[in-house]
Amino acid sequence: MKKILFIALLSVPITSLNAQEKLKTADFLQYTPSAFFLTQSVLQKPKNLKKDFFLFGASSLIMIPTVTLLKEKTNVLRPNKVDFRSFPSGHSAISFMGAELMRIKNPKKSLLWIGAYGVACYVSAQRVADKQHRLLDVIGGAVIGIVSAQLSKRICEKLLSKKVIYWIIGISSSVSSGISNPLK
Repeated sequence: MKKILFIALLSVPITSLNAQEKLKTADFLQYTPSAFFLTQSVLQKPKNLKKDFFLFGASSLIMIPTVTLLKEKTNVLRPNKVDFRSFPSGHSAISFMGAELMRIKNPKKSLLWIGAYGVACYVSAQRVADKQHRLLDVIGGAVIGIVSAQLSKRICEKLLSKKVIYWIIGISSSVSSGISNPLK
C-alpha cells in the first residue's frame, strides 16, 4: 500500500512558476477534482482504494508525459509572450483528468462529476482570462486529460479481466477470485 501511495504522489506534477509571476486561484483549483476523487476513494464504501490509486496513477502517467512532450515539441508562444510552452494547458489536463475520474467512479451521481467538470471549466477559463493560454490550448489540455482517464480505465479493465491487476496492486489470488469487476 505504501508503494502505491508513494507512486501516486510522485505522479502529481508540481506547478512551475516560470510562465507567471504569482500563484493564481487556478493554480490550486486544478488539483481539486483529483483530490475529491482520491478523498472519495478513501471514504466511500465499499473501498476500492488500491484500484482507485492505480487508476489515478495510470491516468497521471499517461497525461503528464503527453503534456510535457507536446509542450516541448510544439513550441507555441503564450499569449503573454513569456515562453514557448503554451500548448497544451497542463492545468486543464490535470483538472479534466480528475473530473473524468470522478465521472468514471460515479456514473450515477451526476452532481458530483458535474461539479468536478465545473471546476475544470473554471480553471480553463481562468487560464485564458489570465493570458496564460489560448482557447485551443485549454481545449487540447481538456482532451488529453479526459482521454488519459479513459485509457487508464480501459487498461484497468483489461488487467482486471486477466486478474493481473490483483497481482500488481497486491491483492492475493484467493481474495481476487471472489471480486467482481467494479469498473463495469
